[in-house]
Amino acid sequence: MTRRTNRYPSWCPVKPCCGIFLQGAIKALAIINVGSNLLLALLLSSRIVAVSPYYWDTANSGNVNTDQITNDQSLLTQTRFVTCTFWGYSYFFMFTNCVYSKFLYNMATKRNRAQLRIWLITTIPSYFIWLTLYCVEAVWLAMSGFYSPVTYLDIYTNMAIWSFIIYKVYAFWIVACFYMELKSCGVLNRALRELSDNEVEEFFKGASTARGGIVLVDEEDDAEAPDSPSSDFTSRPYKPDFEITPDRIVLEENFPLGKGAFGTVLKATLKNKDNPEITDVVAVKTVNSENCDEICFRALLIEVKILSYIGKHENVVNLIGACTGNLKQRNIYVVVEFCPYGCVMNYLRANRGIFIDCVDPIKILEMKNLCPYVSTAGVGGPTVLDLIKWSKQTADGMQFISSRKVIHGDLAARNVLLTANLDVKIADFGLSRQLYKYTTYVKNSDEPLPWRWMALESLVHLNFSTQSDVWAYGVTLWEYFTCGGTPFALETFSQDFVQLLKTGQLTLPQPPYASNEM
Repeated sequence: MTRRTNRYPSWCPVKPCCGIFLQGAIKALAIINVGSNLLLALLLSSRIVAVSPYYWDTANSGNVNTDQITNDQSLLTQTRFVTCTFWGYSYFFMFTNCVYSKFLYNMATKRNRAQLRIWLITTIPSYFIWLTLYCVEAVWLAMSGFYSPVTYLDIYTNMAIWSFIIYKVYAFWIVACFYMELKSCGVLNRALRELSDNEVEEFFKGASTARGGIVLVDEEDDAEAPDSPSSDFTSRPYKPDFEITPDRIVLEENFPLGKGAFGTVLKATLKNKDNPEITDVVAVKTVNSENCDEICFRALLIEVKILSYIGKHENVVNLIGACTGNLKQRNIYVVVEFCPYGCVMNYLRANRGIFIDCVDPIKILEMKNLCPYVSTAGVGGPTVLDLIKWSKQTADGMQFISSRKVIHGDLAARNVLLTANLDVKIADFGLSRQLYKYTTYVKNSDEPLPWRWMALESLVHLNFSTQSDVWAYGVTLWEYFTCGGTPFALETFSQDFVQLLKTGQLTLPQPPYASNEM
């Protein structure tokens, strides 16, 4: 069902290092590259010191074939030029190689495909220039008859040069294959992208401890019934009742509904299990195979667990099912309810021009009748009454979520969707964390944080709770009543921002469509 990209190009049937953990091979390669360049520079310097008299003091050398040079002084000048060009470029080449090795090590550590491509583009041409100059010098000396006596140093140097030539070709091959691996597998190594058997078993059968980079702070150790709302959903087994076979889903890949850190949301048609002729329009969250990292993928798995256990609510985007057959390869399809009008933020921004700033239903009807052809989906532009209704529905949805001992953690207008009837449903539990015998948790600092919507205790101590969701709810209402405005739009995240928020010097202004009573 999912399309997979070949890890290596068709012209590369054999994998370097047996195709095992190329990231580590690249790091080792960078270190070896520095040593090999320094060794080659040392041998070349020794050779230059040994043969310089034969190139520059031809009158006193009895080991130099000067018959041709005596007749043509320009040949000596040309020979010196060819030799010095090779020597000079060799030092430049080896110095830049040592510098590039440091960058190569960092690129491998960060698995940066774009910079790795630049490294290949810059180093491969410089290598071929050096190789060309070496061959030109060797051919020129052989054809000109200008040569120095062969010593063990010459033999060792030439052996080192040819070994270096072969080594560089192999090194470029490894880096090129690593680049192809990043292109197909994204920021994670293929071996790391695949879940371990224990991780797969933990998802399907449950686990006793929460995962996902979260440190939980134990408040009490009371025993609770396994089916109580406050039980740890993430440690429970996956419900097989939600499993959907891939043949029941028809994706509309040409028109994505949205893209996020985890992947893409697609509109799809879901066939009825008993009667394929009966279909429903749904939304499907798919994993982006190129750049879905561990944090985002685990967040999606947590979202599946949470939605499958908290139950259904009219103001929450409910889970319909999931395709988990290829979970080990980090492939999963999450099927949820389809909300045709998208998120509240985009809807309000798109309809600012026809927003009706009025709370009197009779006046609203009169204003709509004045412009009968200006409407959205036949219901007219959004009104203040709509904003009030959405505020109430959002509160109802969040009350249900908190009653199930769940922290949303990312409530914002962009994560509240509109149904065909223009009712709101809370979505995107990607940052949600479930509470079981805990009242707060500490988020891992590596996770992306929506700081504009975060409560002060979340910004200062990274503590999240139902109270911090209440803060985010207030910011979300501000978005509603500004028709999709950006909170703290002129601010950037810094310690100064936190301090101003803490002292009360920085607050959100009163929204233009919210009265003092609101």
